[in-house]
Amino acid sequence: MTTRTTFLCREPRDSTAALDHARQSGAPVVLRRVDDCRQELRRLELHEVGRLRAAAAYASRVFPGAVGEVLARELAAHADLGYRFGRDGLIDRLATEILRMRAPEA
Repeated sequence: MTTRTTFLCREPRDSTAALDHARQSGAPVVLRRVDDCRQELRRLELHEVGRLRAAAAYASRVFPGAVGEVLARELAAHADLGYRFGRDGLIDRLATEILRMRAPEA
């Protein structure tokens, strides 16, 4: 089964390079302009941003060390950007799981 590759092209000249790459790889290609992709993004509501920030702060307590720091940074970055990325809801599920955990006793 071949996978479809999507290239985001800001300029028409970028699409030529994308097509050349696609011909070499043999995979089907979809070319989309960046402006088209912006329409699909949905802004996070204020309560969603607050929830992501709370999960980011709590992640470093639940997961001490580098793992907690990576989780906290990722959640904070999504809150700072303020847009919902992806359709799988991974960031929302991650925030929910972190907020349900108990912090280790000190």
